[in-house]
Amino acid sequence: MDKDITLEQEFDLVFKAHYSLVKNFALMLLKSGQDADDIAQDVFTRLWAKPQIWQDNPGIDKYIYAMTKHAIFDFLKIGRASCRERV
Repeated sequence: MDKDITLEQEFDLVFKAHYSLVKNFALMLLKSGQDADDIAQDVFTRLWAKPQIWQDNPGIDKYIYAMTKHAIFDFLKIGRASCRERV
């Protein structure tokens, strides 16, 4: 990336390029807009905390996809465990 842009500006570019894809992927699997929003927020919060992962990374789309997939699996696993505890 251009060295004249700030960390926030660079992250904003990554966010704008991938947020819709992350949310739609989560929505497709979870069938809940709120849950999809939560997954997307979690993915991008984790990314923000580790700029070394997304800065100047041409393969970031694959990494974000994998993060999203694992976040969804964790969400489903926790959700199922919560349902079993209520029974």
